[in-house]
Amino acid sequence: MVTDKKFDTAMLVGARPNFVKVAPLLNKFEENNLNVLFIHTGQHWEKNMSEDIFRDLGLREPDVNLNIQNKSMNQQLGSMIIELDNYLDDKSVDSLFVFGDVTSTLAGAITAKNNSIKCFHVEAGLRSGNLNMPEERNRMMVDAISDKLYTPSSDAVDNLIEENISIEKIKNVGNIMIDTLIRNYNEIVSEDNFEPSEFSIDRDYFVLTLLRPTNLSDRNLEIIFSGISEFTHNHDVLIPAHPRLKDFVDKNKIDTSKFKVIEPQPYIKFLGLVYNSELCLTDSGGLQEETTFLNKKCLTLREETERPITVLKGTNKVIGVNKNILNEINKALNTKLASQNKEDFEFELGVVGLGYVGLPLAVETANNNLNVIGYDINSERVENINKGKSPIEDISDNELSKSLKYFQSTTDSQKLSKCKVIVISVPTPLTDYQPDLSYVVNAAKTVGENLVKNQVVILESTTYPGTTVEVLIPNLESKSGLKAGEDFFVGYSPERIDPGNEVWKFKNTPKVISGINDISTKKVQSFYDSIIDNTVLVNGTKEAEMVKLLENTYRHVNIALINELAMLC
Repeated sequence: MVTDKKFDTAMLVGARPNFVKVAPLLNKFEENNLNVLFIHTGQHWEKNMSEDIFRDLGLREPDVNLNIQNKSMNQQLGSMIIELDNYLDDKSVDSLFVFGDVTSTLAGAITAKNNSIKCFHVEAGLRSGNLNMPEERNRMMVDAISDKLYTPSSDAVDNLIEENISIEKIKNVGNIMIDTLIRNYNEIVSEDNFEPSEFSIDRDYFVLTLLRPTNLSDRNLEIIFSGISEFTHNHDVLIPAHPRLKDFVDKNKIDTSKFKVIEPQPYIKFLGLVYNSELCLTDSGGLQEETTFLNKKCLTLREETERPITVLKGTNKVIGVNKNILNEINKALNTKLASQNKEDFEFELGVVGLGYVGLPLAVETANNNLNVIGYDINSERVENINKGKSPIEDISDNELSKSLKYFQSTTDSQKLSKCKVIVISVPTPLTDYQPDLSYVVNAAKTVGENLVKNQVVILESTTYPGTTVEVLIPNLESKSGLKAGEDFFVGYSPERIDPGNEVWKFKNTPKVISGINDISTKKVQSFYDSIIDNTVLVNGTKEAEMVKLLENTYRHVNIALINELAMLC
C-alpha cells in the first residue's frame, strides 16, 4: 500500500476546479524535493474533466485514485471518508491540503481531523451567504475545522474574522487558480488554441456553463434557455455540458437544438473558447474569476456570488435567474469593458518601514478598504504585525487586527513591485549633529530594484531640503533604469505623527504634500486625499522638506524655552 512510507504532506483533489488549484502547489513542492501523497477521489471522472486536464496542467498521475463517482452527495461523502481512512493516518502524513468547496474537500477535512492530521484549506473564506448551496455549506464546515486557512482575497479574510476564526490561522496568499491561468496564458490566447471550425462556429458566440442544482430545474432552465435563444439569430451559443446538466437535459427531454451542446473541454481549450467569446454566462464560481483576469464580459446566473472582487472589477454582473435575462444580455453586449489595464496593481499602497510613522499610515489606508502591503527588514516585527500584535503604543492590537483584512506585512521586497503607491518612512537619526540618511539610501535602493513603470514613490522621513531630488531619485533611477517624472512619479510629504496626542490623530492632522513635477504632484495628492481629511499643497519637494525642518525647529525651540522658564519658576 502507498502509505507504507512516510510522506511530507498529502494533497487531495476530486473535481475539475481542484485540479486547477492544486497544480502550482504540487509542482512547487515536488520541485523542492518534498514527498507528496497525491490523492484523487474520482468525483469528476469523465476524460475531459479529469484526464485531459491533468495533461494540460502538467499534473502527474495521482498516487491513489478512489474512483468514487456518480452517487448522491451523501453517498459520495460517506464513501470518500471510508476510503480515505485507508490512506490518511498520522503514520503516513502529518498534514493534508484540501482545495475549494466540493464534496471531496469536506471529506478530506473530516478524515484528516478524525485522524489527528493537520488540515490546510486552500481558497478559504469565500462566502456567498446562500446555505442552500452545498458548496457554501462545505466551505463553512471546512473552514471551521481546518488548522490553516489560505485565502485568495481580502474579503475572504474579512469573512473569517467575522466568524471569530483566529487571525493566526489565516494567511492571505492570493488566488492560486489565477497562478495556473497565468502559467498557461500564452497558450490559452494563442490562435493555435482556437479552431472555430472544430465547433462549427462561423460568427460571434456566447459560452454558457450550468452546473448548480438550483438552475437544473424545469422552471429555471426554461427561463435561461428561452432568454438566450432570442440571440441565436445572430450568435452561436456554446454549451460545454457538465455531466449534471447533460443528465438533466436527457432525462427531461429538453430541446437544445438552438444551441451547440459540446462535451466538457480540457482546461486550455475551454479557456480559449472563453477568451474568444463575446459573452460568458455561468453559474460557476471559478469562471467568474477567470473571465475577470481575461477581461471578458460575464453574467452570473445566480442571486449572489462568493467572489465580489469580480463585480468590483466591472467584468462580472450577478443577474440572477429571472425574466430580465434578455435585457441583461442586451446591456452587456452594448457595454464596452475597459481594455485590460496594465497599470492595475494588487496593492494601493506599499509602506517601507513599519515604525511609529509607517504603521499608522498602513492601518489608516487599510481602514479605507484599500489593499496595503507593509515591508520591513525586521522579521520579528513583521510576524507580530501579521498576528495583530502592534509594536507601537499609538496603534492598539485591536485596531491593528481589524485592519488586517486589507493589510499584510512582509520581508519580501519583491512585493513592492505590485504597489500603486510606495511610501518610504524610515528613520533618519542624528549622528554628530547630522541626519543619518543611510536608511533612506538603503530603502531607495530596495524600492528601485523593484520599481515598475507608473508607480508613485513618496518620501516621508524627516530630512533636510534637497534630499528627495539629490538622494532619493538618483538611487531610484540607478537601480531601476527608469526616469523620474516620466516612467515613475515622486513626491515628498513630511510625517507629522505626534505620538500620544489624543486630539490630532493621523487622519485629521493636515498633510503637506509635494511632487517633483505637475503629474507627480497630482498623483501624490490623489493618494493622500483618499485617506486624509485635509491636504496642503506646496510648490515643490524642497519647500515641503523645509516645512518639516521649520516645524521641528519650532517645537525644539519651544521645548527649550519652557525648560528654561521652568528653572525660574
